[in-house]
Amino acid sequence: MNCPSCGEALRQLAYRGLVLDQCPGCRGVWYDADELGAFLERYLADHPNLPPMRLSLHQQAGARAPDGEKERACPRCEFPLEKYNYGYDSGIILDRRHACEGVWVDGHEVQRLAQYVKGHPKLDRLAAAVAAHTRETEDFRQDITAAPAAALYAWLGLAIPVADDTPKKTIPFVTYTFLFTNVLVMVWLYHAVDDWYEIFYNYGMAPANVVAGHGRVGMITSMFLHGGLGHLVGNMLFLWVFGDNVEDRLGHLLFLFFYLATGIVASLFFLLFHPSGTMPAIGASGAISGVLGAYLVFFPRARLSLLTIFTPYPPVTIAAVWYVLAWFVFQLAYVFVELHGSVGVAFSAHLGGFIAGVVFAMLHKSIILEKAVEQD
Repeated sequence: MNCPSCGEALRQLAYRGLVLDQCPGCRGVWYDADELGAFLERYLADHPNLPPMRLSLHQQAGARAPDGEKERACPRCEFPLEKYNYGYDSGIILDRRHACEGVWVDGHEVQRLAQYVKGHPKLDRLAAAVAAHTRETEDFRQDITAAPAAALYAWLGLAIPVADDTPKKTIPFVTYTFLFTNVLVMVWLYHAVDDWYEIFYNYGMAPANVVAGHGRVGMITSMFLHGGLGHLVGNMLFLWVFGDNVEDRLGHLLFLFFYLATGIVASLFFLLFHPSGTMPAIGASGAISGVLGAYLVFFPRARLSLLTIFTPYPPVTIAAVWYVLAWFVFQLAYVFVELHGSVGVAFSAHLGGFIAGVVFAMLHKSIILEKAVEQD
């Protein structure tokens, strides 16, 4: 790795259990994700008499490169670094790369950083509030810029969510069980079944069969059948990204009920649109659409990492609300296409599952809020 400032090769620097990357020339340091905070804690412990920086409520929140400074590149991925004002009001301008969460600190800024972090306790809460507001404003501006592209990607099926930034408190056992079961069924289909259509017809959800009074079990068993690896991988990726957080919010048992219930509602929507249809609907996408609807209600400010064919790496980040709403409009538009011809995808089931997920999540939030008010 080379120094973003002067181009020299970085050397490893050991400090109190951390292994950092320092430029031997300009003495700047590259901090990987979470290393800067850990370094400053150790630095302040080693320098207890360091005077705190006097904070000003009139500091500028923006950041720009000094006149004449060349563009700096990330030592790891070589993409351009962006300038940012540390803490949004410190006046200490650093370089960062969102994708790898790394930060470059020039040598002369280390002590100033420590002084700022030490700060003044009386202003900490006020400064944090100002910083949070500024951060939300900057994120919103970035999202407004990225939203049209993300919506287009979602509409064309060119954006793949691979991660989110929502932390979990529990292990999503039910989500993992559904993932494992779907994969296991696919392995069984490939290795033990010669006539897949017979399985799909018997255990899928054929509307005409349900209307005739038989085949109702297919509204559940269809959730675990997929037409191929692409179908399976796409659904399981969405379940992996969104399901764990919804399960964390609802709890394991309620999430189990929620997943199956929204899958059944999705099947009923498909039946409503195709009451005489004999082609069985299969796949977990109806239930997963319910998970997406609940995620939108529970985590409207979450951020997603998206892979697209235009930006395969590193992922672009965007507020989940933009992507999920674009996805919903896409499903809604294609329901009309589905009604006037065969598209091979049960968009009406997606629509029904999503609506069921939104309604269920809103009711759940309302009940939780009422209980909290009663306890107060």
